[in-house]
Amino acid sequence: MLLDGFYLSAYIHIDSLSNEIGWWHRHDQNISLWKLEGESVKLVEYWELERLTGQKQHYQSFASVNDAKEFISKLLVTHNLCLDDIVEIIGCPGFGNWIYENNFIKDVPYHTLCHLFSGLFLDSDKFNNENIVALVLDGGPDRVVDNEIPFEYEYLACYFEKGKIKSVMPLRFSPGRLWFNAREKFGLREGSLMALQTAMDARSTIKVPKILFEESHDVYESAISFLNESWDKIFESDNVTVARINGDFFKDFSEREVKISMCIKLLDEVCTMMLDAIISKLLKTASIDPRKSILSITGGFALNCPTNSYLMEKYGFKEFCSPPCVNDSGISFGAALMEFYSNRKKIRFSLNSSYHGPILNVTQARSSELFKSFVVDESNLNFSQVVDDIKSGPIIWLQGRSEIGPRALGHRSILVDPRFIHGKYILNYIKQREWWRPVAPIVLQEDVCDWFYDAYPSPYMLHTFKVKEEKCDLVPVIKHLNDTARVQTMSEQQNHLLYQVLHMFKQVTGIPIVGNTSLNDKGEPIIETVEQAINFALRKDINVLYMDGTRIKLDLNRHYTESRPLAREYCEILGIANNYKIAQRFYDAGASREVISLLCRMPFLKRYFDLNTVEGVGKFIQFGMFAERSRRKYIATSAHTEYLKIFNEWKLKLED
Repeated sequence: MLLDGFYLSAYIHIDSLSNEIGWWHRHDQNISLWKLEGESVKLVEYWELERLTGQKQHYQSFASVNDAKEFISKLLVTHNLCLDDIVEIIGCPGFGNWIYENNFIKDVPYHTLCHLFSGLFLDSDKFNNENIVALVLDGGPDRVVDNEIPFEYEYLACYFEKGKIKSVMPLRFSPGRLWFNAREKFGLREGSLMALQTAMDARSTIKVPKILFEESHDVYESAISFLNESWDKIFESDNVTVARINGDFFKDFSEREVKISMCIKLLDEVCTMMLDAIISKLLKTASIDPRKSILSITGGFALNCPTNSYLMEKYGFKEFCSPPCVNDSGISFGAALMEFYSNRKKIRFSLNSSYHGPILNVTQARSSELFKSFVVDESNLNFSQVVDDIKSGPIIWLQGRSEIGPRALGHRSILVDPRFIHGKYILNYIKQREWWRPVAPIVLQEDVCDWFYDAYPSPYMLHTFKVKEEKCDLVPVIKHLNDTARVQTMSEQQNHLLYQVLHMFKQVTGIPIVGNTSLNDKGEPIIETVEQAINFALRKDINVLYMDGTRIKLDLNRHYTESRPLAREYCEILGIANNYKIAQRFYDAGASREVISLLCRMPFLKRYFDLNTVEGVGKFIQFGMFAERSRRKYIATSAHTEYLKIFNEWKLKLED
């Protein structure tokens, strides 16, 4: 039984060798502080390490437990807490006394269950009183907790009725793996690939064979083989047939961009068919009526807004229930809720909003030299003035606690007038990204159905809706070239200030929408502080920002010498120990970084090789070279499970 009090959930990694060679195990690392009182669970604060350190998708391991303790102690000071005040630290083996016990769904990784709980317990009332179809789909689990288990099933589809699990369907494959493959092949992140997919109508004539998804096939291997062959055909062809060519429609795209768009459309079709096969089987097996069920999708694949909307529309689910941190940035969120539920069974929790990150420190900002040197005017909030500022050009909007998850949802945002297409081009220039990248709309929730077909609440920007035909020309900034938009709906309860801005913008322009993009430069995590925002504004020639409702006017005529983003507050933890105290003897013996990484990936190997002797190091390197030669043999599994299987082969080989 868990005691009442404060808990930390830590999706981090601690290992000196991993730190030395820069090998990563967990990306998008995050830490969350919780308070447990009886049945009541409260999320106190959420820290995404990339925002604190500046390392995009923060993946670096801490070199030692002491380094991790020192870092976390600094975070706790803002709540007048220290590590001695924490009842337990969840989710990071070796850090505290926490031991993982799987009392829920067997035979799937801890990582997968953390994703599951992040959606199931977004609102405990819904978990206890509704029916939920839950899918966990990502690119593959980290294996820090259950390091030695070669899981056959790494993903999950399941069904709950009023808090009781009724059907479990472990999955060997996930469409997220296919997107990861595309990222590796084309050298673009998933968000860019999704944007390019909808940027034009270019489409190949290649058809996806339905036989890929019959149960007699290994679905993942069949799908990846088909896609790789099809993508090669598209790129080898000089004259790929497309669905529509409208004059000079493609003249602003490179040939490579056109062909990638074709490839991603094919990928999307394969993923859609894969999901249809999964959901249809689950609905049939468990006799589920989707119209009476909530859909929850977690894992990085849930950031695929068009797919979420497709599933909602096709199957008629009554509601969608997933957190803003659906990717690995939400693992500490799900880990804590799973721990509390597993030990107490009856808990009460509701996320309510995405705003649980660090709070703006306005007092500190006003005392900074940057603020004193470049702020020429401060004035109280006037909603008419905000609208005028948005009409004049992009503004920066900072408010309260930052959003959790990878998307800016109105507390660390750049806002733009949606009515004129040059607004999109200005934002893409400011953020140094491709001209065709779309800008997401924030829309008044009560007006979303007047502007978009088949719309419903989308508070965390996880859905794509089509702009109504008669409205398209009114909001060119926020629509993709196929007239869809990645929508965030806004209610007064979610964000009173921004709701009032939207309401006033509607009064003045007739349009209940503003364009919104995240406040960050290319390759930079979302900005957290006022000083970082002023640095951004001065470098990008933005002269107005709002800070918790206060209007700040900047002097752009005064020369600003800084050309790069400000260093983040905790950037010093990024200092990798280049003295290679541990790794050097492996390098000296001829091991590559990839071979050494096997000790990071599978620390239990130290039980099989005496690494204190030259002979033991030599035998380990022999295994490492065997492992590298054997890679890609088990392509349907994650890399970790693949290496575990290779290690078992190695042991059998030695026994023979």
